[in-house]
Amino acid sequence: MEQLYKKTVRALVVDPDKHYRSILRSVLRNYGCGHIEDAGSVNQAFQLIPCFEPDIIFVECNLPDISGLDFVHLVRSAKFLPRHDYPIMLMTSLVRKSMVIKAAKFGADAFVLKPIQPSIIYERLQPLLSGRRSVFDRWDQISNSELPERLEI
Repeated sequence: MEQLYKKTVRALVVDPDKHYRSILRSVLRNYGCGHIEDAGSVNQAFQLIPCFEPDIIFVECNLPDISGLDFVHLVRSAKFLPRHDYPIMLMTSLVRKSMVIKAAKFGADAFVLKPIQPSIIYERLQPLLSGRRSVFDRWDQISNSELPERLEI
């Protein structure tokens, strides 16, 4: 498998499902992520972020304490975090038009559908780790009418 970058990529996986965290850890390790932390809740994630300083954050949309979308909003606005521009990839089983609109407004960078496919993870990671924003680069050019009600991303 091709490695992402020569530098050690630090990834944070936020998902209440321990099995999915384990799967994603394995995929990320195979692609060269050298340091991976995981959290089963938003509280755990916010404890890890300041000291871990991830290069990428993967977040399940359906978290038990708050939604993954609200997590994105908090990361982008929390005063206690050292920075607010962490690339964030949302993970979900179903993507709806309203979710895409809200995710873009809150500052999410990409979506990946579950069950995760390693090749899709790699495809979404490359632009995010090189400093380019992936899914919503053209957000201001997209009208609501261009989005179908249910999306396959």
